[in-house]
Amino acid sequence: MSIVHVEIEPKTQEGLLGSSVEIYCHANVSQFKWKVMYLDFKNTTSTQRLISLMHNESSKVIGDMLNATLIRSDVVVNISFVWHILDKSMVCLVDGEYSCHIEFFDDAIQTTSDQGTLTVSGMAF
Repeated sequence: MSIVHVEIEPKTQEGLLGSSVEIYCHANVSQFKWKVMYLDFKNTTSTQRLISLMHNESSKVIGDMLNATLIRSDVVVNISFVWHILDKSMVCLVDGEYSCHIEFFDDAIQTTSDQGTLTVSGMAF
């Protein structure tokens, strides 16, 4: 049985209103063909899938708030997710736990993932 672990970095970080934070997700996929990687979010009130990046996409943007960029996609898949913390209304949307998940074309490959946290405070400007 094959198991692939997805790591998230940094494990903890603080973001300021008006700034941007970057979250990296990477997995050593070896020779396996990956299908999609997701960035998920969880806080005390909700759990949601924020963005997904397919194996054949190089980047994806959601408005002016969040973007995903494929940095590397060979033996190691490395994706950068950037949050733009624009105003106070976004605090409840970004303050919480994050995790990355990956799917493969071969459903027999199992995955595990770790979590990171983002805390938002203050003003950057």
